Amino acid sequence: MTTQSDKDRVISEAEFDLRSDFPVPEPGTWRRIAEKDLKGADFEKKLVWRTPEGISVQPLYTRDARPVSGESPAAPGVSPYRRGTRAPALGEAPWLIRQDCLLASPQETNAALRDGLARGQTAVGIRLDNAARLGIDGDDPRAAELAGRGGCTMSSLHGLRTALAGIDLSSVPVTLRTGASALPVLGMLAALAREQGVDTRLLTGAVEGDPIRELLRNGELRGSLELRYAELAAMAAWCRSNAPDFRPVMVNGSAVHGAGASCVQEAAYVLAVGAEYMRALLAKGIDPDDAALSISASVSVSTNLFMEIAKLRALRVMWAKTMREFGVEDLSAERIVLHARTGSWTKTADDPYDNIVRAAVEGFAAAVGGCDSMYVAPFDETLGRPDEFSSRVARNQQLILQSEAHLGRVADPGGGSYYVESLTDSVVKESWKLFTEIEAEGGLVSSLKAGRFQKLVGDTGDGKRTLVAQRRMPIVGVADYADPHEKRLERSHASSAGFLAERKRRLAELRAGRGAGAVAESLAAVSSSVAEPNGLMDAVIAAAERDATIGEISDALLARDPGGTIRIEPLRVERAAVPFETLRSFSRSWEADHGALPKVALLPLGPVPMRRARAEFCLGFLAAAGFDVVDFGGIDTAEGAVAKATDSGAFLSVLCSDDPSYPELVKNIAPAIKAKLPGTLLYVAGYPADDIERLRADGADGFIHVRSNALEELSALQAHLASHATEGSVT
Repeated sequence: MTTQSDKDRVISEAEFDLRSDFPVPEPGTWRRIAEKDLKGADFEKKLVWRTPEGISVQPLYTRDARPVSGESPAAPGVSPYRRGTRAPALGEAPWLIRQDCLLASPQETNAALRDGLARGQTAVGIRLDNAARLGIDGDDPRAAELAGRGGCTMSSLHGLRTALAGIDLSSVPVTLRTGASALPVLGMLAALAREQGVDTRLLTGAVEGDPIRELLRNGELRGSLELRYAELAAMAAWCRSNAPDFRPVMVNGSAVHGAGASCVQEAAYVLAVGAEYMRALLAKGIDPDDAALSISASVSVSTNLFMEIAKLRALRVMWAKTMREFGVEDLSAERIVLHARTGSWTKTADDPYDNIVRAAVEGFAAAVGGCDSMYVAPFDETLGRPDEFSSRVARNQQLILQSEAHLGRVADPGGGSYYVESLTDSVVKESWKLFTEIEAEGGLVSSLKAGRFQKLVGDTGDGKRTLVAQRRMPIVGVADYADPHEKRLERSHASSAGFLAERKRRLAELRAGRGAGAVAESLAAVSSSVAEPNGLMDAVIAAAERDATIGEISDALLARDPGGTIRIEPLRVERAAVPFETLRSFSRSWEADHGALPKVALLPLGPVPMRRARAEFCLGFLAAAGFDVVDFGGIDTAEGAVAKATDSGAFLSVLCSDDPSYPELVKNIAPAIKAKLPGTLLYVAGYPADDIERLRADGADGFIHVRSNALEELSALQAHLASHATEGSVT
């Protein structure tokens, strides 16, 4: 029955005709109105943003903005997978929540993993410590600065058994971030599954068989690339027969992301490494479909929200195309399995709670982009090993994205947006172009040997660092809106001496309690099997079952290395915030030695609007170095400014006024302050170009303005403070 309210609603809706009330404007009409509002300013310079990828981002996108790419608008799960490798299914988790554990002991690792699984985590990850990742045992003299750093200290099946105790290997995906030790650790995982009566065909997850990443990060490999490729082939062949849902070969784009690479460069890198591994596996006799099904990929995601969404969507399209070029026929084999982690490049050690927001944006981008699994880095990871609180927050960020934001209930949330679709096309075009250029050079390894790819990424990273130094690429809480009085959280990257001594003692007990003859025999079998990859995995599993260590198995492999050690120029991997954090560290040290932070006085004089604007700019500029900035609000006279500055004892005073007032102010203020406060500096806020030389002659030591390189200017101020300030004069 129709009610009166229903009739009213029909009448109300009929009164509104959006098409007639709001006619659709033509893009040309909008452009003319926008140019009129710009009042002669250049449209391209004011409204078009050019990304580090070289992609021009327009202020407005319409139906006509997306170029014709020749691809059909396929649904999620349908090639070329632009909209996802699978369609959302009712009750199915949209992505695996995989929080990697970086705790040092296998016991702590196990407790953290089990707690995570009980609280919403759906996959587990363990990062081995830096010694194990190089194939070195914790009691090896070469491990002195490596053991207990970066992850779990593990040398044998016993350690893996402890770390994974109580975790059902038949149902929980396990990823082991192994570095150069992928083969020994996979052998240990297989041995553990057999020991527990778990059919290895039920294993899911991955190990980090990615020698190119190790090469690019370290500049060299332990052993030859040929040996590492033989290991990849052995793992791939064994997994396809014995653990078909486990992927032992990984392409990790995070290696270049952390060096400041653009989205285009990271995507092209993933394709280029994938192509190298496909060629290597095919050369070892692995079937194209089997080779492709052995590989997974991992990328980092930054806070550049829409570009990162486009990167993930573009990667699926290009990966499928690349796999088809290698003769892959199975549709499931041409689909990329894509893990995403929140990037390290954007994270900060100062004001680390801001990392929670950064990770939320990055996790959102990864989810909308359609990742298959995700790692959200705890906010304190930059400071050392995360604690229980930060780990819980990171895990819950993913749970919120799934359970409260309901991102998994929507297929390709960004699909159909003219902006996202246009960016995706641009990333595909530019990444594929770079990938084909790398292939034309002979492939990625050839490019790395020549240093070409490192220079390309290095130049991009340096360009970003310059923008950060100029505060044109903001880092909130560090280079922008910093709190100089913030106390840094205490965390540690290294394990205690007592912990390391205990690990060595247990390793000695392991060696003493096993059958030495059986271990030696099994290691000899590993060495003899290097040239016959089909039996190599079985030999490694047998050695693991006899408690051979990661270091011993690695050495056995190296004993039959065909040779040809490769060395390249490694990438410079450094978070964007590090230079500014170094400035803050100087000021913290100064405070520890002198009882207070270095003090700066802002002296606002003259017209209120200009002096306030310039004082606020200088406050943010100087706080980034950890200086205690005293803003005296408004000062009426030059004499008052001199009194305020000298009473403060500041090592730097900054005049904040309008350009016409500066010549007279500097002449009257600079000599007076410097006479009363030896060693002090006087800066001017702004850059009055016509009076620069005159102002310098009258006592101005420098200028703070929007074109300043903040990092260089602040570093110079600290250098002056360290070399000229004396106790009792300036602070």
